[in-house]
Amino acid sequence: GTLSALGRAGAMMTSKGGQRSTSSIDLDVGWGAALRDGEETRLLSDGSGAGDARRGRRRGSVREQLTPWILACLGFSVIFSVAAFVFRKKMYNAYGEKYFFFRQITTNAMYDIWATLVILGRWWCQPGFKATDGDTRLTWCRSGENAFPVWKFAVLSLLDGSADFLQSSSGSTTPGSWQVLINQAQIFFIMACSWLLLRARYRWLQVFGASLTLVGTCIGIIPDLGTCDTDRCLVTSTIVFFAADVPAALSFVWKQFALQSAGIDVFVLTAAVSWLQLFLTWLLLPLQSFSAFGGVDLRSLPGAVEDGAKCFAGDTSVEVFDKAGNVIGHCGPYVTAITFAFSLSGFISGILNLYVVKHGSAALMVLGTAVAVPLSDVAFSLPIIMGDEAKPFNWTSIVGLALVALGFLAYNHLDLHVFMCGASDEGFANGRGEAKGDYSGGGRQTSSDEQYLKRDRRAREAPTYRE
Repeated sequence: GTLSALGRAGAMMTSKGGQRSTSSIDLDVGWGAALRDGEETRLLSDGSGAGDARRGRRRGSVREQLTPWILACLGFSVIFSVAAFVFRKKMYNAYGEKYFFFRQITTNAMYDIWATLVILGRWWCQPGFKATDGDTRLTWCRSGENAFPVWKFAVLSLLDGSADFLQSSSGSTTPGSWQVLINQAQIFFIMACSWLLLRARYRWLQVFGASLTLVGTCIGIIPDLGTCDTDRCLVTSTIVFFAADVPAALSFVWKQFALQSAGIDVFVLTAAVSWLQLFLTWLLLPLQSFSAFGGVDLRSLPGAVEDGAKCFAGDTSVEVFDKAGNVIGHCGPYVTAITFAFSLSGFISGILNLYVVKHGSAALMVLGTAVAVPLSDVAFSLPIIMGDEAKPFNWTSIVGLALVALGFLAYNHLDLHVFMCGASDEGFANGRGEAKGDYSGGGRQTSSDEQYLKRDRRAREAPTYRE
């Protein structure tokens, strides 16, 4: 995942790995923490009716939020988001089915480096920077209701690694435009996991919006499955790619729990999870011997990793294989550049999204994602970008994309309400995933730090976040 999962609506996320997956940190519903006016703010833009948890600030008007600098960041965020989708598909194709595991490990390591550099930069530029909110709840071994020991980081790493593994193993034979739709369908699974695990409560419009994204994804994909069985489109690969939404959603919900209850800085959380993922993902390597994940013989796995490294280095003598084991080409000289381009574009998009949320609003990020999704689909239909892999639009893809976009906006309608009305963010989140405030004319405005702290304490003690 990449940081786009951190700043996306559906994500990527970043998620990281595949990016963020986590791009797992692959956006996309956004979550994270930022610094606003010198004090830490927890961003609860998880679509669960929360919006941004602020200290009673009243949002400015639409014109005040749409400054030239914010608009520029938002525009570049959309551009880099689209680029991340395109480069991800090109990267999947470049490595084929046999070398995807090395690709996963490599992009994971790249993300680790970028996230660590950001943490070091914040530590250098912000003398008061802390990995947590200053209390003792974040520990590596202590047990307790709010403790977040290392085994929980390990579980997150395995979830992110599993999601990226499923996407990577099927990415080369799942059309790029379908990958965009499937990533947005993750919203439905996030809502379901939040309801089951955190007892989050949703408004009917949010349930309708999340369901609409799933329906739109099915409409955009299922009618074309009958013509899918080619060397570049397999039904089984599409199902495997879709299945990656489940571990990605579980990871997202658990990360949200960590941010809200354990007070972990967003970059520290994602960097720690990603570094562990770099090592724990190796546990998944034997799965590549199954036919659904490449069918590489166990004794040939070390050689596949070695050839993957040669492919990354641009060795054009290395053969590329499809899922059936047939040679479909050779590694190109631009594989290294494509891999770096994917990693950096997803990470930069996530950083820009966090900046937009911090200095603008979560709704701007929502609108940016709503624009990036159809633009990504358009990019996959252009021969000048995708070559002979371009998938032209048809009525089912247009209807499916429209439903996904509408569902996404409906799911995030609370953030959009705050944005349009200039309402106070205070009262839109109470830590339980339920919305509060007056929606008839702009929310209730609260400026008392005491009230904020009382509500924050009640949220931390609520059974919603008990394990």
